[in-house]
Amino acid sequence: SHVAEIEGPARASGLWLMFGLLSIISTLLWGFAYDRIDVHKVVCANYCITAVAILLSISSSSPTALVLSVFFYGLCFFGYITIIGVVIVRATRALSSVYMGKLTLIHTIGQVLGALGGGIARDKTGSFSYVFVFSLATLLISLGLFLTVPKSNVVRSEFA
Repeated sequence: SHVAEIEGPARASGLWLMFGLLSIISTLLWGFAYDRIDVHKVVCANYCITAVAILLSISSSSPTALVLSVFFYGLCFFGYITIIGVVIVRATRALSSVYMGKLTLIHTIGQVLGALGGGIARDKTGSFSYVFVFSLATLLISLGLFLTVPKSNVVRSEFA
């Protein structure tokens, strides 16, 4: 919506295509990283790249900043699901399908509420800036909560 408002619907369509393709690639990228690198480093990298994407949206409305923001965000979007999904499957084994269903439900609810809340905030304030600032704040809170989890409580890959 932000890109369509700034650049128009044609530009937004191209960026949605890029975002979608990068989202698919992100599952492979972050799954590969999870299997080879310490999970805390992988999650922190995902959070940091996402923070850069959000900061680009906050700091500039230039076409270059918007493209870079979409690029970085696309590279991370399904990374969260991939990383947390692997942790859930390895931790719950036989019940993993139940927990993966819950993860999918929670993610879907978050997407719906996020889009609804972001749209309402944009309509009330006339700007997406508040939405991006809120997103960055919640990202940092989430990272802080993740970093408080002892490393021994995070399930490691059998392949690492």
